[in-house]
This record gives sequence, structure tokens and C-alpha cells, in this order.
Amino acid sequence: MPDPMVSNFQNERSLPKPSSVQESFEAEALARAKFIRVLQTWASDRLAANASRFEIVEKRKAA
Repeated sequence: MPDPMVSNFQNERSLPKPSSVQESFEAEALARAKFIRVLQTWASDRLAANASRFEIVEKRKAA
């Protein structure tokens, strides 16, 4: 039986690569922007979980 970790690694290696350095930089920038947005949303939700209803609106606007 093939090792699933090895087959997953092989699948990752066969993913299409960016055709240029510019596309690579753009893909990395997009991934960073998505990550930052998710992190901001998570932080906002954590603050909201610990705040009263009145404070939630102000904290979400700040985030």
C-alpha cells in the first residue's frame, strides 16, 4: 500500500509553477494579503468575543 504522505508530497510537486518571476511575486503578494485579511478578521472576532455589544462596533471599525 503506498504511503499517503509520499503521494501527497508527489502531488504537491506536480502542481503548476508560475511561468515567470513576476507571476511568482504576484502569487506570493496575493497569498500574503489573504493571510493578513484572515488574521485581521480573527483578531476582530476575538476582541468582539471579549467585549460588550457597544464596544463591538468601535473595535470592528478599528480593525
